[in-house]
Amino acid sequence: MADAFAALLKDHREVENLFAEFEQSGDYDTVMQICRELAVHSMLEEEMVYPLLRAKVSVGMADKARNEHQEAKDIITRIESMGSDDSGLADAVAELKASVQHHVEEEENDLFPRMEKELPDIVSTLGPDIEARKEVLLERARDDKARAMNPSATGQKPVATQGSITGDQPRSEP
Repeated sequence: MADAFAALLKDHREVENLFAEFEQSGDYDTVMQICRELAVHSMLEEEMVYPLLRAKVSVGMADKARNEHQEAKDIITRIESMGSDDSGLADAVAELKASVQHHVEEEENDLFPRMEKELPDIVSTLGPDIEARKEVLLERARDDKARAMNPSATGQKPVATQGSITGDQPRSEP
């Protein structure tokens, strides 16, 4: 797999490890970390990978991947509504894990290799951009956590572009 997807593959492994950690500990904080990691990861893919996939490779693959993300987001929202002592928490986390595992398998075995094959010049340049965007999204997630916001809130915020009215740079007065 090309370096372009290295950050995304690393995310996949980290979330797998967090699921295993939860299965061992049952720790609610681990569940919230899983949800945060998935929120950031899904935003990366939805902003940087799926539009390219949709425009240049396969509308169907892109739509399917987005639908799978929505399925995971719906489960995350349900998990966030549960307390650490909720009897359905472990089942909801298991459902999320199964959904994520299926999605990861498709990305790693089909989606990413197909993009590498059909768009080698474009894909080869994605790595640094994905890494840079991930840092911004991780900072946002850390800020949200410090404000005691649910992980899904990070994914619900509008994405601002630098220099836009809602972006990071101040708007100059005429």
